Amino acid sequence: MYRAGDCIFIDTNYYKDGTTKAHLFVVILDAELESDKTILVPMSTILDAGWYDCTTVLKDGDHEFVSKPTFIDYREANIKTKSWMDKNGRKDLSPVSPDLLQIIADGIKKSEHVPNDVYEHYIYRNL
Repeated sequence: MYRAGDCIFIDTNYYKDGTTKAHLFVVILDAELESDKTILVPMSTILDAGWYDCTTVLKDGDHEFVSKPTFIDYREANIKTKSWMDKNGRKDLSPVSPDLLQIIADGIKKSEHVPNDVYEHYIYRNL
């Protein structure tokens, strides 16, 4: 079972040496049954010379994983089933706080970078 606010690591790509690189994703909607769908949004470090979505910026202490300026990368938000997360994710960290979850979820309605299917799923589930 996944609850809104849970944090899971998902392998997303590879380093130059071939080792797996994982990103931390926040679960936005509860998913209990195997076929239940949720929205996952990743946290990404803000790089000195790189683009970032300024809708939701986290600072050291906002979550145990965050130790430097980090943003919620809404352009990489996606919809996954519970069964997909069971196969591909690792729940290693504590959930985000309810207040931080609300800020991240509100960003789905604010960011211009959210994929249309993610936005529509979020609005539909929150009617």
